[in-house]
Amino acid sequence: MKTLQIVGLVAFFWVAGASGLVADEEVEIRSRIVAYQNAWNAGEANALAAFYDEQADRANNSGKLFRRRAEIREHYRKVFAQSPPSGEERKLTYHDITVRLVSADAAVVDVDYEVSGIRAAIGFPVQGRNTVFMINRDGTWMRAAHRNSIPLSPDCLKLCAANSFLPKQ
Repeated sequence: MKTLQIVGLVAFFWVAGASGLVADEEVEIRSRIVAYQNAWNAGEANALAAFYDEQADRANNSGKLFRRRAEIREHYRKVFAQSPPSGEERKLTYHDITVRLVSADAAVVDVDYEVSGIRAAIGFPVQGRNTVFMINRDGTWMRAAHRNSIPLSPDCLKLCAANSFLPKQ
C-alpha cells in the first residue's frame, strides 16, 4: 500500500511539474509571437528573419513559398519597401492566439491577424489566419513553417472579380 502511495505522489508531482512546463512553454511561445508582431510593426526585416529557423519556410497570402531564412528576409525587405497609403500607418494586429504543444520541442500556433496600410490598391485591411509550426531550437522557439490564409470576405470577392482573379464559370 505504501508503494502505491509513493507511486501516486510521484505521478502527481510529475504531472503537476509537466503542466507547469507546458504553461511556461506556452508563455514563451506567446511572447515570441508578440515580439514578432512588434518587429513587423517596426518594419525590421532582419529582426523578423531572426524568428525563423535557418531551414524554415513561409507561404504568403498568395501562396508564394519562401524557403530558408535568407529568402524570408528578402521577402520582408520587399514588403517594407512598399509605401503605405498616404497618412496611413502600416500595422499588423494579432487576435486570438492559440498554442498547442505537439511535443516538448514542437508547437502549432494559430493566430488571427489584420494588416492595414500595406496594400493601397486594395483599399481595405487584409485579414486572415497564420498557422505557424514552431520548434524549440536550443531553448529558443523558432518558426519552422509559417502559412497565411485569407478568408474570402465579400470585399475580397469583389476585388477578385473586378481584377479577373476568379475563374470564369
